[in-house]
Amino acid sequence: MRTGDVGRWNEDGTLTLIDRIKNLVKLAGGEYIALEALESTYKSCNYVANICVHATQDAKAPIAIIPHEQNLRAALKNENGVDASAEMHHLCADPKVAALVLRECNAVGKKSGFKAMETLSAVVLTPDE
Repeated sequence: MRTGDVGRWNEDGTLTLIDRIKNLVKLAGGEYIALEALESTYKSCNYVANICVHATQDAKAPIAIIPHEQNLRAALKNENGVDASAEMHHLCADPKVAALVLRECNAVGKKSGFKAMETLSAVVLTPDE
């Protein structure tokens, strides 16, 4: 029977449904990633409220488009080298902020057991919702 679901057999013999086949993207290395599953995990990052994970078949890893989070400014106050009082479009364009968000997102992914192909290669911060 074909349901269109993607599953993973667990060590205890149970089956976990991960995603739908239509939500999978094949990367340049031939591996498939489930974008919605990545999004749900990366949303747990302190700097992320909403996220769109994107990948194409010629990419080695996905990227994320992240609209500014209302608490981004507050979260950035304790970060050295970041002017948390700057206008949101300046914060979103700041490479230091993007690097920080990327590092934090990938730390969440690593903690969740993501493989290298599931870690983000870049983030694009946007001041738009």
